[in-house]
Amino acid sequence: MKFNNPTFFKWFKSILLVVAAILLLCSILCGYMLVLLRNNTLQMSSNLTQYIQTNIDSRLFDLYKYSSSLELHPANIYLKKLKTAPKTIPPKVYQFSDQMLNYNYSNKLIDSIFIYYPNLHKIVGNLGCYDADSYYALDNLLLLHGYEQWLDTLTMESDSDFAYLQSDSRSQFCYIRKIKNSEELAGYLVFELNTDELLNSSLMTENSGDPHSSLGILLDGQLIAYTGNSEELTRLAALLPDTLEAPVVLEEPASLLYARPSSLKNLCYLNVYFHKKNLQPVYITLGICILGIIVCGITGILASVLISRKNLRPLINLLDKIGGTPDKENDEYETIHKRFDQLTKDYWSNSEKVQEQQSLINNFFLKTVLYGDMHSDYAIFSVAKRCNILFENPRYLIAIAEPVSAKPQLDEDLLLTINKYWETHHFDVISSFHEGNIVILFNIEETISQNTISKLIKEMKAEVFGEDKWVMALGLDYDGLVNIQYSYAQAVTALHYQIKPESSVICYNNYMEHITSPGLSYIDTFENFSKNMIQNDYSAALVLVPAVFDNYFSEEDSSEITKVKFRAIQNLLLNAKQKVKQEIQTPGCSIHTAQILSCTSPAQLREYTQCILKELSTPSQATKNGTSSIAERAKTIILRDFSDPMLGLYRISAELNISDSYLSTTFKTVFGIGVVQYINSLRIEQAKKLICETDLSIREIALAVGFSSDASFIRVFKRYELQTPNTLRKNQR
Repeated sequence: MKFNNPTFFKWFKSILLVVAAILLLCSILCGYMLVLLRNNTLQMSSNLTQYIQTNIDSRLFDLYKYSSSLELHPANIYLKKLKTAPKTIPPKVYQFSDQMLNYNYSNKLIDSIFIYYPNLHKIVGNLGCYDADSYYALDNLLLLHGYEQWLDTLTMESDSDFAYLQSDSRSQFCYIRKIKNSEELAGYLVFELNTDELLNSSLMTENSGDPHSSLGILLDGQLIAYTGNSEELTRLAALLPDTLEAPVVLEEPASLLYARPSSLKNLCYLNVYFHKKNLQPVYITLGICILGIIVCGITGILASVLISRKNLRPLINLLDKIGGTPDKENDEYETIHKRFDQLTKDYWSNSEKVQEQQSLINNFFLKTVLYGDMHSDYAIFSVAKRCNILFENPRYLIAIAEPVSAKPQLDEDLLLTINKYWETHHFDVISSFHEGNIVILFNIEETISQNTISKLIKEMKAEVFGEDKWVMALGLDYDGLVNIQYSYAQAVTALHYQIKPESSVICYNNYMEHITSPGLSYIDTFENFSKNMIQNDYSAALVLVPAVFDNYFSEEDSSEITKVKFRAIQNLLLNAKQKVKQEIQTPGCSIHTAQILSCTSPAQLREYTQCILKELSTPSQATKNGTSSIAERAKTIILRDFSDPMLGLYRISAELNISDSYLSTTFKTVFGIGVVQYINSLRIEQAKKLICETDLSIREIALAVGFSSDASFIRVFKRYELQTPNTLRKNQR
């Protein structure tokens, strides 16, 4: 690498400037360091004393928190309510003992944990569950000497939570918590503490001889634990008042004493620092700093050269990868900047192309669904999957936007704006241009009233279309992909027969209310006819055939509306024939599929409809048995594969070789719950177990139980459990 490289000199000068500034700063600080370090040492001693108090108090307070959890343990609640010892110790008591043992192993501060129950004369602790004297002997190398004294000390009345349990063989610093049943004393929860570990936690170390500092803990004025010079601590402790309520500082020629009361009753902390020996490192450090300045000056220059060359190397490698070459006018930084500008432009250009392609795919999908020869949810689902379109909700609704007067310019930005608008309102939509109009497919979780969706669409018109005049028409929402065609037919019909010119939003239900005809109205005929066909009530559907064809087709209909209406009735007939032939395994109708699809006149379609419904209106015994059998087989598939994200109504119906609408109706009739709701209930129950019993993240749990994303999992979980997964996990722990 050449040393006359401009970028190299930029790095070298900047680093060398930093090194020079550091050396100058170090020279100024060296003269000030001696006085400052002395004052800081004394101040640090005070801060360290406060830190030690806070540290030890914190560790002791942790015992209080853990003792609260032990007191709430089911085994403790069971034992403290007993007046006499039970003949048989239940297993949960031994599990309680194991829990204490595990905590004892994990916490070095604790030598032993046990609970003494006076009424039962029992002790449950980390050594097991025994009579009180047996437990004492087991904890004291099988010696019973001093048991009475130990027991008296344990049960002695005191206003402090800490005490020294004394016996002939030893004395132990303990935390004691009284356990009550109502207002009656039922037991004593005891933590035997390791004082050495308690002191080590304060970052002080024990030294032999004459240490630079000493630390001690006083209980009721008695030195119970210390590091360093115990004689000096005892001497200075005698100078303190009997009751220490505020921090005390005692300064002597060679030492400095800090005494602070603990936030816990009857405890006090002592720290002794020896001035002369503590300041010795200051002078040593000062000499080291001066020597370090000289060394830093030499190494700084060398480091500047090495770092400059090292930092320049990644720039050259990056230029090789992005295809840039610096020249006399542009150094490495300017070349990279220009190259990244070009790459950013290319990225946004490619992103726009991807959006255009997805828009074309959406347009293809909607056209395929609305005009394709597909008569099952599984067929439409397969097309959606090939188009990389996933539906997470069971219901579908079509809205059509039509310009009122002049055709506005339709571009992809308008579709993108519509999609973003509904995304902010938590709706899953697909929008596309179709025959000069905009078609919006809503994928919703449950039925939404037409008034509600109409209000939202009006707000969308004001925000997206602005002052442009558009007419919006809404169909009804249906369960199943195949029923998208019905919703589209209703939207087209409502749009064609506008109640009044330039209406803002035309709802299919509002359109129905303005239709009058002899006999039954449209909404009482075709909607009831469709409902009876989907629910396999062919006898009721047969009765409605004359009213349907008298009111459904009109001479004023355009060819497009007539075609949509034909397709709606054809799909209902084909679904009915498919159920009879493939699901129930009974002889089918004499009218073939090709005849239904090739039908061109309402009269002929009416004749075919009556013929098919007459043959289907008398179900056989095999139909009744088949219904229950299909529901049971579907339930078996769900129990086997409910954690598969691809499991849904469409896959199950395809595996059983039946239509999804029939499966949905049959399953709900037999079990009283929908297929999607049953799948979600199983996934939620499994998720609850994983949340409570494992440490998996919410996203990992969502994928494990079969949800495609953590967002959909949280939404469904909150609907079933009325709380979020994280809230459940916090409540359980």
